[in-house]
Amino acid sequence: MEGRAIKEHGRGKIQDRHDAAKEIEKSLLKLHQVFLDMAVMVEAQGEQMDDIEHHVLNSSYYVKDGTK
Repeated sequence: MEGRAIKEHGRGKIQDRHDAAKEIEKSLLKLHQVFLDMAVMVEAQGEQMDDIEHHVLNSSYYVKDGTK
């Protein structure tokens, strides 16, 4: 009987570790998704910054032409 109790206790510990590992895996997958989302936002904002730069340059050309 004692051997069976020890085995059950061991299985419980193994199950607890397995559950903890699964939770860590879920957390890492969520974190990975956050980084993917951030990469998309950074790329989109980079394009917006390029557009702003383009418009500012065009504006400076228009101002120079307007002062002639």
